[in-house]
Amino acid sequence: MCAIMKTNMLGIFSPFLLIFLVVSFIYGPNSAVSAVKTCKTDHDKVITGWDWEVRNGNAASESYFINICGPAENCGKDTSVCKIGDKPGSTAKNYGASATGNLPTMPYGKGFSITFTGTESSKTGCENKNIQTKINFQCDKILGSPELVDDDGCMVIIEFYTKEACNKSAKVDKIKEIPCVIYNKVDKKKRDLSPLIKLSGGHRVSSESRSVEIFINVCRDITFGPKVPAGTCGNDNDQPSPACRIDKKKPIGKITSTSKLYYDGDKIKLVYNITGTETIPECPNGVKTDITFLCKEQFSNGGAGPILITNVDASPPPCHYDIIWGTGHACTNNDVLTQKCKFTNGEVSFDLIKLEKPKKELSYGLTAGEYDYRIKVCSNGQPCGSDLDGAHTAVCQIKTKKTSEAYSCGNADDRSVRYADGDLTMVYKGGSPCKTGIHRRTIITFRCDPAVEIGEPTFVIEEHCYYYFEWKTRHVCPSRKAGACSVVSKSGDTYDLSILTKNTNNTWLAVNDRKRASGYTYYINVCGSLAKMQYPECHESAACEVKDGKGRGIGMYKTTPTISESGSLSLKYTGGKCPGFGKKNITTIIKFICKNKDLESPPELASMSWDGCDYVFAWTTAAACSLQVTTGKDCFLEDSVTGNVYDLSPLAKGTGGKDYFTVTTKSSDEYYIKICSKEALDKSVCGNKDSAGICQKTKDNTYIAGKVHGNMYYYDGVLKLPFTNGQTCHNKVERKAYITFFCSEAADLGKPVFVGETERCLYNFAWYTKYACPMKTMVCVVKDSQGNEYDLSPLVKTDGNWVVTKAGVTYYINICRVLHQTKETSGCPSNSSACMKKADGTVTSIGEIVGTLAMHKKSPVLQYQTKTIRTIITFTCNHQGQSGEPKLSSHDPDRLYSFTWDTKEACRIEPKNDESGCHDKDTRIYLLKKPEGYTISGPDGGRITLGICQNITCSDKTSPGKKKPISRKKPSTACFIKKDGKAVSIGRSAKSTLEHGLDVTTLTYLGGDLKITPSWARYYETRINFVCTPNITKGKPEFIELVENVYFIEFKTSVVCKSVDVSCVATSQDKHYDLNPLTLTN
Repeated sequence: MCAIMKTNMLGIFSPFLLIFLVVSFIYGPNSAVSAVKTCKTDHDKVITGWDWEVRNGNAASESYFINICGPAENCGKDTSVCKIGDKPGSTAKNYGASATGNLPTMPYGKGFSITFTGTESSKTGCENKNIQTKINFQCDKILGSPELVDDDGCMVIIEFYTKEACNKSAKVDKIKEIPCVIYNKVDKKKRDLSPLIKLSGGHRVSSESRSVEIFINVCRDITFGPKVPAGTCGNDNDQPSPACRIDKKKPIGKITSTSKLYYDGDKIKLVYNITGTETIPECPNGVKTDITFLCKEQFSNGGAGPILITNVDASPPPCHYDIIWGTGHACTNNDVLTQKCKFTNGEVSFDLIKLEKPKKELSYGLTAGEYDYRIKVCSNGQPCGSDLDGAHTAVCQIKTKKTSEAYSCGNADDRSVRYADGDLTMVYKGGSPCKTGIHRRTIITFRCDPAVEIGEPTFVIEEHCYYYFEWKTRHVCPSRKAGACSVVSKSGDTYDLSILTKNTNNTWLAVNDRKRASGYTYYINVCGSLAKMQYPECHESAACEVKDGKGRGIGMYKTTPTISESGSLSLKYTGGKCPGFGKKNITTIIKFICKNKDLESPPELASMSWDGCDYVFAWTTAAACSLQVTTGKDCFLEDSVTGNVYDLSPLAKGTGGKDYFTVTTKSSDEYYIKICSKEALDKSVCGNKDSAGICQKTKDNTYIAGKVHGNMYYYDGVLKLPFTNGQTCHNKVERKAYITFFCSEAADLGKPVFVGETERCLYNFAWYTKYACPMKTMVCVVKDSQGNEYDLSPLVKTDGNWVVTKAGVTYYINICRVLHQTKETSGCPSNSSACMKKADGTVTSIGEIVGTLAMHKKSPVLQYQTKTIRTIITFTCNHQGQSGEPKLSSHDPDRLYSFTWDTKEACRIEPKNDESGCHDKDTRIYLLKKPEGYTISGPDGGRITLGICQNITCSDKTSPGKKKPISRKKPSTACFIKKDGKAVSIGRSAKSTLEHGLDVTTLTYLGGDLKITPSWARYYETRINFVCTPNITKGKPEFIELVENVYFIEFKTSVVCKSVDVSCVATSQDKHYDLNPLTLTN
């Protein structure tokens, strides 16, 4: 019988530093869980009796167990709050007896507080002789989780932001929700998945089957919205569910009383079940969605999002949906404090320096009740009472009508910081003592709000000489979240730009050949801030403009990419205020154009407005092509869309001196896995059975879970390896297995992890390894010390490689990326960018990508390197406009190979003479120029005369009185002649712009005659959309429509199709042919 395995997994995000605080929802994987009880407060507020754990991560290493509605787990009878130390044999100490009847409350800010009283305190000087636990409830949009604020020996203070504390006026939804934090008993740290909760809609699950559309939520039902409209989940009465298969209009899981996050071994699991009377005929045993959260480092990337690993196209259709989700929220991070106002946990960083007031203003001021407060960020210096120079004061309380009465509410030298649940909390301790002897302290909770620049503190409440403030600002917002760089078109195609995101100092340098922007340099990142660079003005920007050594941010990443109905993919960044233009903000728009297998081409500045407020960049890249399933050969794959190369063959060597990997499950079953080899596991490993690629060994027997694997395939950032034709299972189907590989640069070989087994004997494994990462590429643009730019990306081969033959030796080279694996390059390592093959068939890699493009004596230089060999390619400018080819100039066998390349791409980029597009090197619109222009039919029986790159005669005839008609000419580039003969200028080339889109180039003529209506007055303009149409040589314009003051014209032509250089070099056996000298340059 097939053993159904339980999963293991390791999770997430530890909270922060000096007072390391952790909270958790406690349910073990095998706990018997009945319906969770509820209780009421004295003002009829309903509270759910979840079991929680709150940890204080200081040297005391203690846990607080809480159940607001009754006895807390581990606390014993009639105890709602207790504290237990980590040392073996520690007993529970009563910190709060369970209440009987309705829970008494006290007002707290805009919420309320509940106080539990425990046993007698061992500390003297307490206001009450018994220990008290005070839980402060504040309204939030989700269920949330309690957080420890302080334990001074007299009172424990807990903060709990939760929707259960909201009043009816807050209009908080009643969507079903469960706790979304979990506590690891091994490392004593919390994993918090609540940042993955969607308040509207859900997370789209990536699936290799285009027809399948699944949405899920984490710890909460999906709230119907634009992406998941009502009626798409198929429930009775249209009730929401946490997992929906939209294409079938049915739920595939529900939240029940037993739904919970739990650890199965060392992995986090969340299961949604549909059982009992709600089952469907094709799934009599119920429907289940099983989500496994895997730790994905680089929290700032937000993870890859949920990925479906179940084959939904199988017959019969699945009843069990397995989803893997790699996310930083499932990782453990060691939190550290770097500098006085900069905080990081290794992945998420916050810089509060920008919140500091200038010295002359000293601090933030606010009034609450009869007191004024003065607050400094991160440092002391606030004069306060007897602390005349403020050496020990960061926050001061001053009585409004008696300014001599002032008290220090906190010392910045005695502070702690924590980050949890998306909030950064700073605590200033060591203030002046209160009458009770307790020293005042200040708690500031910084909350992420992207719409607020600096913000300011607001007073929340004062309790027991603790002063609470809240501060909303964008400076505590972490980087992008999962899926924030992808978009799905109406036709179901998925586009993901995250492959362009740079997280290191290797920033994209945009090509700038615009005369209006001459002398400016532009740096761009995609869906994230620029890496730390030398221009501090740009640290939080996604696009930066630099001139004369000074930077200016021209846009921050705030919104996800968009795709129009015509398929145009774009990304919009919004910057600060544009100087002198009131409320106008700087905007940067990046328009992406699909080009398969090209991830090396840089963005190009397409236009810059005259006022320096609006920028448009065009970017030809494979990242703008829709995702496709790509199949490789064995363990090697080259993505047909992006051109990325993957090679898992190093995993064939196995681990521990064996040529296979061993996976042991919680139930002590073992799996032996051999990959990337045509040979099966040795028979001695698998119970004397032949042809096993994966072998399952239980206590009683050994089974072939799958024979030697087939070809690897790729979709949406993950690689899959299928193992089929295993032994027949108990249900008379053949066993099979899938391994899903995830990229992790830090994992080296990594190891397979057992995810689970379905009722149909399908075994799923996940594997983090650096060999699942694409081979390196590099930015192919470089800038010299004078600011001149050089773009070598046109030399990148998207198919085949550059070939150099000399003295019987053939060299294969690609630029800024690895070689394409062809029949000729057989034997060259997959990570090689330069490879040598001798006449006897001996193959040697002579270089891999190790650095960046550089400049040497006004020439771009590219260097590849192995451990022992270097290859240097020096590019020189070809002024005749030829692309050229590489030539071997010298070599020192087994040490250094030098190539030279005379090419037009090595010439510095010169500014274009105009912005009208008539000299655009890519579109060549000037070829459409006609002396007489074009005359076409226009609206209302009129006609349009149109010039391309030249003015035309725009004249009309009028008959004033009885005089003869008078002909009047107007300087114009686009002219509309009405039926009565009157001419209207609808655009002039002197005021024109050019924009690149997806196979469309738009030329806009502005500055026509003024059109006046009763409600507005605007100048006419004409927009000509040149559509790339390869089978039409020149074509002709066609009027489409008039919208208010804008004439839209379409011009289908091959002229704007991007030209591609054709190689004029050929090699046949030992013969080498070069036709480049025959090229006409003009």
